[in-house]
Order: sequence, then C-alpha cells, then structure tokens
Amino acid sequence: MKASSIDRTKIKTIVQWLLAAVTLLMIISGYGITKFQIIDSITFGLISKSTAFVMHEALTIPFILLVILHLVLALKKGKK
Repeated sequence: MKASSIDRTKIKTIVQWLLAAVTLLMIISGYGITKFQIIDSITFGLISKSTAFVMHEALTIPFILLVILHLVLALKKGKK
C-alpha cells in the first residue's frame, strides 16, 4: 500500500507542475493575443500575435485534460 501512495504522490506532483506550466503559457499566449505589442517586444519577436494564437489554441485541450486530472486526483484523496 505504501508504494501506491508514493506513486500517487509523484503523479499528483507531476500533474500540478504541468498544470502550473500550461496555465502560465496560456496566460502569456492569451496576453500575446490581446496585447501583442507588449509580448512581441518583451520576447524580442519570439512570440508574435499569430504565434500566440496558435500556442493558445494548441494548449487548450492539454489544459482542460490537466484540470480534469487534477480534480480527479484531488477528489480521490477522500475515498479509501
């Protein structure tokens, strides 16, 4: 049982960090769509408005899946 608990803890940690990273990228790309002049200059042209839009759309499904997985792992904590 203890090994299962450790594995679950590692999985939860990985999901949390991935969700944090994807959330940050979603915020940056969303801001890059609406305030593209600022993001374009901050990133030295690396993230243009079109790149931010593609990035934002590409991250939508992973973001939703990570949120669902995060919620499932949190809700299963109470059940034993």
